[in-house]
Amino acid sequence: MRYDPFFYQKLSSSLTMHFRDMGLNSEEYIVLNAYILYSQKHEVPNLNGISEVAGYDKEKVRSILYELNERKMISFMDNGKVDLDELEGNLHQIEYSLKSISERIWDSGHYNYGNKEHMGMVELIPVKEKGIKVSTYASDTTYRRVWDLEDMKKLANEILEYTERSSQETIDAENEELKKQYGRRLEQAKEHINKRQEEKRKRETPVAGHVILFRVFPSGLYKFTHTTKLSLEHKINSMKEQFGDNIEIIHSLETYDTSKFVHQFIKKQYWNRCVDGRFYNLTEEDIEFFRKEEYPPLTMDWLKGI
Repeated sequence: MRYDPFFYQKLSSSLTMHFRDMGLNSEEYIVLNAYILYSQKHEVPNLNGISEVAGYDKEKVRSILYELNERKMISFMDNGKVDLDELEGNLHQIEYSLKSISERIWDSGHYNYGNKEHMGMVELIPVKEKGIKVSTYASDTTYRRVWDLEDMKKLANEILEYTERSSQETIDAENEELKKQYGRRLEQAKEHINKRQEEKRKRETPVAGHVILFRVFPSGLYKFTHTTKLSLEHKINSMKEQFGDNIEIIHSLETYDTSKFVHQFIKKQYWNRCVDGRFYNLTEEDIEFFRKEEYPPLTMDWLKGI
């Protein structure tokens, strides 16, 4: 038994709309719909219960269901139940076939928007004898397939409907608007590229500042901090406001390229001393090395700008 009543409601509604397109008469529709409604509330369909819902005797219900099975309108599963999933699929195919090409393209474009591949992306292929045929658009993930004949007829009729109610002036105006939209997209793309280049330039432009190594008590662990906006004095005062008197300033540096000094040197030099992503368990040798300010040449460039 399904526990989603929406499935049965939708299936019943779809059958009501399309039973004649499916090839059922009124009595067959009543019996099959009664089966769906009864199945919504009962695990095992019962002919007596279905007969009561349909308003027909049990033998007539049995006869109609078996007749529908013979005509391949429905299928019985191994447990004797009607395969409602298959029925749902058949009704979906009928609904799809009744839609206009315009509606199908609209649906396809809506559901596949992120992929940007939809039914409207086609190839028009000239036929040697005469005329043009339509095929699906071949991509890296799909192969080309010629449209069904009925779909090509539908498309031809819908194109004719459009041309009969439109004019060349209307089309020219639409093309002009599309051209403007394309120009706006190009301009937006240029602005985006320029913005990224400016951000990259700013990242690569050295910014002077201060780097401070201090110790935090009672843990005794060390921490590096830096600033490119505050003076050294203001930065230290800010640290004391945060940590109180529980800190000891070990060493401070004035840096030419603060960001690279911190991220390319300090974090890589002392990565194996980092405790929790913020504090460091430094040795006396580590501290002495930092204090002496005798670093590799590239690091000295970030420190002194020479």
